Amino acid sequence: MKRGYLVGLAALLQCLGASANGRFPLAQQLVVAPKDPNSLALRSTFGLVLSKDGGKNWHWVCEQAIGYSGVEDPALGVTQGGALIAGIFDGLRRGDPKGCDFTFPDPQLKDRYAVDVTVDKTDPRIVYVLTSTGKGGGNFETLLWRSSDEGVTFNQLGSALPEAFLGLTLDPAPSDPNRIYVSGLGSGSAGLLYATNDAGQSWQSFTVPSADIQNSPFIGAVSPTDPLRVYLRIAGSQTNRLLLTDDGGQSFTEIFAGTGRMLGFALSPSGDEVTIGYGDPKGGAVVDPQTLGLWHAKTSDHVFTRVHEGPVNCLTWTSQSLYVCGSQFEQGFELGRVDAPSLGGGSVDFTPVFRLDDVQGPAPCPSGSGTESLCTSAWPALCELLGRCTDAGSGGADGGDAGPDAPPAPEPGDCNCIAVGRRVRLPSWIFAIPLAFLLGRRRRHR
Repeated sequence: MKRGYLVGLAALLQCLGASANGRFPLAQQLVVAPKDPNSLALRSTFGLVLSKDGGKNWHWVCEQAIGYSGVEDPALGVTQGGALIAGIFDGLRRGDPKGCDFTFPDPQLKDRYAVDVTVDKTDPRIVYVLTSTGKGGGNFETLLWRSSDEGVTFNQLGSALPEAFLGLTLDPAPSDPNRIYVSGLGSGSAGLLYATNDAGQSWQSFTVPSADIQNSPFIGAVSPTDPLRVYLRIAGSQTNRLLLTDDGGQSFTEIFAGTGRMLGFALSPSGDEVTIGYGDPKGGAVVDPQTLGLWHAKTSDHVFTRVHEGPVNCLTWTSQSLYVCGSQFEQGFELGRVDAPSLGGGSVDFTPVFRLDDVQGPAPCPSGSGTESLCTSAWPALCELLGRCTDAGSGGADGGDAGPDAPPAPEPGDCNCIAVGRRVRLPSWIFAIPLAFLLGRRRRHR
């Protein structure tokens, strides 16, 4: 079955070509609603899939309905009331909890490159957004924004960061909301970490050792109890490293390194445990089998033990569970869950939460909504691609026959398929940044 599925999948991907994003279907990032642990939003290479019942039922929101396409991987957040926040090339998008309609909520952020989104862990009504928009000549306007009404309106925090700086990620310290960190690339493509103690009124910069455009710095997390303890993931073309600073950026210690893509990072809600995951993004990356998998350590010593050997493509740690994006072709799931309160006992077992063929169809939305109008016609091709059905019909919630056999591969030269995306529209300045960096910039998962 596995071989037949992959043959059919390869043929369909070839058929979709440039009209879709052409990427291997993978789960990439999970966000859980702060006030409802059963409300799950899973970003994938083919859009967003939503569950309101802890993973029993899943529905799809296509990329076009959110406002992006192609190889873009939006930063994603969910507010206290369940609003979906997505940072894209064209600005900040906000969707209702059902994923039916997405809008640009605040015109100040429209046409600004929203590179990162963070929902405050202590008050999920608060949303932080980092925009870093090209100005030409290798310069950027990098600004920090804050919303106190769940992403409806925003205020700029402080002044712009230096024009030579391209922002990548942001994180406020949960124990001190005025202490905020921003990582990115500065003059000469040097890796930098900026820190503020006064909500952006003034900034201090620190050089991140051995970080540059080929080894870009992404913030993993700030300790929930210590505002000066910050984890940074260094995403390189081969070796990916985990750095720790205990003094707010003045010095760094490398606490893990491995050949492969560190696609997952999660700090426990208490801050006492940390997990990292090396995965296989199906993009030709070098992956060391001895590094691939899930690694766990206590934050008191950071001695990591591999507790699972399958690929890990995202990690999310809630008060109830640790969620892991995997590969259903190798582990039997795209999203799995570990309910044990601690991972210190050795190897772990996962409860499958999501498989590709669990997608039942487009999100059930009113007629005329963005998701209903844009995603219904695109559903038949995706339905076949995911192995959900051989006759997807009109895109109803059931999605047709979900039998175990792989869909038949199209005859050579005879696509007979429906495009599930549109060609990505990138601003002209974006081509000054190497494609490899662009593809890797969204591989950030909390």
